[in-house]
Amino acid sequence: MFQTGKHFWPFRPNNPQHRRRFVVKVYLQFVLFVMIGLFHWVLMITALDTWTVWLVRNHSTALLLAFVMGIFLFLLFSLSRQMRSLCFLNWLTTLVIVEFLAQPMALLIVRTDLLFLLAGFLIVTLVVVIFTLLAAIMPCDLTEGGIFFLILFMSVFVLSVYCIVLFQVIGLDWSFYIFSTLFAVMVMAFLMYHVQCIMGGRITEAELADDKYAALLLFYEFVALFMLTLYWRPKMDHVPTRSTWNPLNWSHLNN
Repeated sequence: MFQTGKHFWPFRPNNPQHRRRFVVKVYLQFVLFVMIGLFHWVLMITALDTWTVWLVRNHSTALLLAFVMGIFLFLLFSLSRQMRSLCFLNWLTTLVIVEFLAQPMALLIVRTDLLFLLAGFLIVTLVVVIFTLLAAIMPCDLTEGGIFFLILFMSVFVLSVYCIVLFQVIGLDWSFYIFSTLFAVMVMAFLMYHVQCIMGGRITEAELADDKYAALLLFYEFVALFMLTLYWRPKMDHVPTRSTWNPLNWSHLNN
């Protein structure tokens, strides 16, 4: 996806129209993917609430496997230039990856209130827009700091594992918030890095043919931030077990 070379920001002087067209295509596809995800998530906790609870209780393993398969397809898509260049295959693979990321979110949002869901979505959207604009206008070239981002990733990874273990073993709630903060900082740093690659004119820039891959990267980072907001309202204890499953009587779920 990325190629190196020194150019003037924000667009390469030899193809400014192509770069602008590429940027527009990336962000239109990114918005499309986000809207697809939001449509799924709102539908899961409104019109399809009963079906979502049944799906989580009876097919949670399948949802987890779908999420893992989506990650695998995304890695395969990122490594295969041929897959990204074939017109029909790249769109089909992209939509499958989006679905495999959106559908397993049912495990996290199954008993989420619609108001909290939309509030978290709007907060993440605002954060993504702010840091996207910041990355686009800042004079500092983040694409020069490949080693820095590797060190940042390893440091945050180790600290995050430590905080999660504290949260799980000792039950310290504040450790999860430290993990969330560190993880969000890392994701936003990568978001700004990818925005500058997409805009072009930096040491490293996105290839003009990789609009779908670039949009998927932004979508993954958006979902990663959005998943952190779902910790606010876990209500899985209100979901009936399989032994009490009765699809004709769901009035108690609203209490």
